[in-house]
Amino acid sequence: MELSQTSFNVKLQGLIDKKGANNRFLTEEFYKNIIDKIRIAKGKERGKITSEYKLLKRYDVVKISETEKLIKPVSSDSNNIVYCQERSDF
Repeated sequence: MELSQTSFNVKLQGLIDKKGANNRFLTEEFYKNIIDKIRIAKGKERGKITSEYKLLKRYDVVKISETEKLIKPVSSDSNNIVYCQERSDF
């Protein structure tokens, strides 16, 4: 089991390195940073900047017990919740 997990992590890191900055694999720091930015943007009633509107369109935050999780916004068509995970959660 440990060998397959290590092999998976090495292959995943290779794919991430090939993609460069344009990837969807969220580091722990980036994940927490997005949650903080979304919380701040949601608290503003006025004066949001373009990047905040883009973040709010792309992500949302849901609180489960005491943990905040990053999700894709739930559409009116579907009630399915799609969670975004940190790379370390793989």
